[in-house]
Amino acid sequence: MIEWWTKTHELMIKHGVTRKAIEKAVEASDIEFRQGFMEIFSLLARENVPTLIFSAGLYDVIHAILNKEYAKNPAKTPPNNVHVISNMMRYERHFGFLSLPGPDASGCKEIQIIMKVAQVLAFASTLAVAANGYSFADNIEKEEPVKESTGLTVNEESRIYGGKEVDIDRYPFAVSIRMDFFDEAFCGGALIAPGWVLTAGHCIKTDEFDLLAVLGSQEREGNAGEEIKVVKGFRHPQYHKKKHLYDIGLLKLAKPSTHETAKLCAEDGSDNEVGTVATIVGWGLTENRTESNTLLGVNVEIITNAECNKRYDNRITEGMLCAGKGDGKDSCNGDSGGPLIANNILVGIASWGRKCGARPGVYTRLTYVMDYINDIMGGGDGIHAHLPTQTFTQASAIL
Repeated sequence: MIEWWTKTHELMIKHGVTRKAIEKAVEASDIEFRQGFMEIFSLLARENVPTLIFSAGLYDVIHAILNKEYAKNPAKTPPNNVHVISNMMRYERHFGFLSLPGPDASGCKEIQIIMKVAQVLAFASTLAVAANGYSFADNIEKEEPVKESTGLTVNEESRIYGGKEVDIDRYPFAVSIRMDFFDEAFCGGALIAPGWVLTAGHCIKTDEFDLLAVLGSQEREGNAGEEIKVVKGFRHPQYHKKKHLYDIGLLKLAKPSTHETAKLCAEDGSDNEVGTVATIVGWGLTENRTESNTLLGVNVEIITNAECNKRYDNRITEGMLCAGKGDGKDSCNGDSGGPLIANNILVGIASWGRKCGARPGVYTRLTYVMDYINDIMGGGDGIHAHLPTQTFTQASAIL
């Protein structure tokens, strides 16, 4: 109905949401902004976009976000008379910045709010403000995965994507990547050398960003574990955001870590053969769409790229590795950059996917980028490393 909304969920991430653009979307359809905007919500849900919608005065929205009170005392969503608070809102998905440039209802010129793995639309309404509350709706419409028996309790089933809590001591190389002024993980990684963390390319925005690598911590937040500042970030020179090509990067640490490093896969690919059961660990979203407070792990079976391509419209390349069969076991938002382990060997890095648990997860195949990794850690720039071309085929050469 609204092609503008349905083509890509990156719309609100890359371009922001302007008043004019919203009006254009409304004019192009019979959808009206009322009753919680559920029509648009449904469209975003089909794209697996976690979404928060607030309808209130700006102060209420900020207070709710910063104090994590979005689920408390919701007011009725006001009908019809809704006005956008700001001229434009920008959300940087992986680092969690929501900017509300002004001037706006409160007179503020610009406000930055820290969020994670969620799109945010904020609207002002005299009715909502008069009610001295705010309206909140959560994105609960999604393609439900078909679960297999996992041997877990009902409570465990309700809070994870087919896995369970795992001990950080079993995965001492697992890294939670955080911003040093906001103590919560937004991506994962793997310690592959005392001074180097391997992660997804899309987890690296700039080598000047203040990041922390945290090792040995069971929790996704707090000051437990070994915290080391990141001094430089490297992203593969052929990384392609939309096509997810070469989604790999490295973080150079300010000092060597004392934790055990991950064992890297053999270059012949013998460690990631089809049918191998691998484990993905991370602190990302669970089945109830909340972030896990503790490290979780799930076992997934490595499948052929040809089989994976059937679920992803031939978007899988030789540089990607797929695991999981859409049976409710998967990595999810927030697990990006996390390690995929097969027989105690690091074989992949969590990269992308669609509809967590309902389709295979897609990982960067490490055998494809080992030359780049070794070049960076050896002091190179990665540009002159052997960089094989990733091609899209209906039946990938790597099965």
